[in-house]
Amino acid sequence: MIWLWGIYLALNLLETLLLWLGGMSVFDSLCHSFGTVSTSGYSPKNASIGHYNNAYFDWIITLFMFLGGMTFVLFYQMLKGDWQSVRENTEFRWYVGFLLFFCGIVTLILWKENTYGGFFDSMRYASFQVMSLLTTTGFTTADYEKWPQAAQMFLWAVCFIGACAGSTTSGI
Repeated sequence: MIWLWGIYLALNLLETLLLWLGGMSVFDSLCHSFGTVSTSGYSPKNASIGHYNNAYFDWIITLFMFLGGMTFVLFYQMLKGDWQSVRENTEFRWYVGFLLFFCGIVTLILWKENTYGGFFDSMRYASFQVMSLLTTTGFTTADYEKWPQAAQMFLWAVCFIGACAGSTTSGI
């Protein structure tokens, strides 16, 4: 049980450090880190992560939402050097597959509709929102109610999937 707390604390400390090094205040870094790894989505800002309008923060938080969505048993196995378990874990492969599919399709819709002007901005916003909804974190960076309806449909579908069992997330 202690390894679970150690992994959780290490993820929070690492994210806090990365956000702080990127220019976020220590308080905001701590709040967002605990809201990210726990996939609770609590932010001290009314506009959530969108308050910062910062691609670096978006990608760091996207990464840690992904890590929060992994089953913590995989972290333990990685710490023991058992990388084969990660490659063989069917649930993890489906998690990554769903993530890649939905991030890809929403990115293409946003790019095709010129919602953000460029491919990489479309990928940034799509990946963040898909990851936030897939892990039930609930952070936002953009008003996706203004996105094309096709993108909204895929975001709606993501809400029913969830991430891995044994993680901090919810879902069916």
